[in-house]
Amino acid sequence: MDIAHQVLTRYYRLIVMDSGNTARAANWRRMIHHTNQLVVPVTAIEDRAEAARLTLQTLQSRGGHDAELARNAVVIVSESTDARHSMTSDALKRAKDEARRIADAFTPTSAPSPASPTTPPSSTDPSATTPSNPPPNAPGSPPQQPWPWASK
Repeated sequence: MDIAHQVLTRYYRLIVMDSGNTARAANWRRMIHHTNQLVVPVTAIEDRAEAARLTLQTLQSRGGHDAELARNAVVIVSESTDARHSMTSDALKRAKDEARRIADAFTPTSAPSPASPTTPPSSTDPSATTPSNPPPNAPGSPPQQPWPWASK
C-alpha cells in the first residue's frame, strides 16, 4: 500500500481507494493512514448502515488522524430501490423516508451529506434528492458530473 501510494501521488492529485469495511485488516489501516477524505457510500438497508456506523465508531475510538477522518467523513446514503421500475409511488416514498432516516442516524458521527449525486445541498427540489432520481439534463446539454460538490 505504501509503495503504491508513493508512486500514484507522483502522477495523480486524486487517488480513490475502495477498501470495503474491514477496519482490522493491515492493508485497510495503511489505506486510512494515507487518506485525506473518507467517503462512505451506504445503501439504505439497516444492516449495511450499521456496519458503516461501526466502522466510523472504530475509527473514532482510535483517536488522532483516524478520529478526524471519522468526524469529517462524507456519508452518502442511497435508496435501496433495485426494482424501482416496478415500485408503487408509496413504496418509493417509503424508500426515500428510510434513506433519510438512516442518513440522519449518521449525523452525530460524521459530516452530514445530501443524498443526491447531481443536486447540491441547497436544492429545494425533494423529488431530485436521490441518486436513483437525479434531475434530468436539458436536451443538448452535457451530462452532469456526479457529486461535484461532495468533496468541497
